[in-house]
Amino acid sequence: MTVSLKKTARKSNASNKATALSGVALHNASTAPLTATALAIVAEPIVTLRDKALSFDAATVDAYALTLDASFDRRDIFEASKGTATVGKASAYAVEKNRMLKAKIAVSRLFLALDLQASNVVERSLAENSMFSAYGLKKITELAQYVCGFGSKLEIVTRAFFACSLIATDRGLTVIDNETNRRFLCSRGFTDAISDQELIAKLDDLRLRSMSSGAETQSSQARNVLDVLGLGSIKSINKPRDSIVIDASHGLFTMFRGDFMK
Repeated sequence: MTVSLKKTARKSNASNKATALSGVALHNASTAPLTATALAIVAEPIVTLRDKALSFDAATVDAYALTLDASFDRRDIFEASKGTATVGKASAYAVEKNRMLKAKIAVSRLFLALDLQASNVVERSLAENSMFSAYGLKKITELAQYVCGFGSKLEIVTRAFFACSLIATDRGLTVIDNETNRRFLCSRGFTDAISDQELIAKLDDLRLRSMSSGAETQSSQARNVLDVLGLGSIKSINKPRDSIVIDASHGLFTMFRGDFMK
């Protein structure tokens, strides 16, 4: 009996020691610094482009905004060198520059989310003696505010172009040109595929003006914006830069589908 009791006591002591060691291990694990892998697991997952744009800390965004300021400083010098009034307060460039700089936190967040350098947008040169258009800058500012949830709803023309391009791509057309946009804009299938009642109400005006043969600059600007942001790739089919292939699976278009399409 004595021997049996001693064996039982030894087993009990061994069990207590194991439990104590296990407790120490758990304590050490809970207090040890998290590895990068562990942090990635603990951190809230990024699920949308908006989540990604809003995930950057204030210091990172402020530092990026300085590069946006610097890019516009260089562009001001370029515009002034042309001997025109493009840097005057009333010029289209000056108006859209000021609009973008007022929204530079949203713009910086969008560019960070898309891994873009500010200079590759603001100072982009598509032709000799010119840089990215003022109206293109306006569309980018609106997109940045929309992505970040800062109040912009996107221009009607931008919404129409995105919707037409997405519907056409979904139906197997890989290269989107002005004629494709016009055809889908005028089709019953277009109205059936969108939930944006404001856009539906403006369709007649869009058919007559913004996407007609008399005013194709809106489509051209939209293509240039998608191209410079890396959301599509411009192609030349019948004439230079007249078409685009969009990345329909991109996070921006996922947001757009949810907000404006069925």
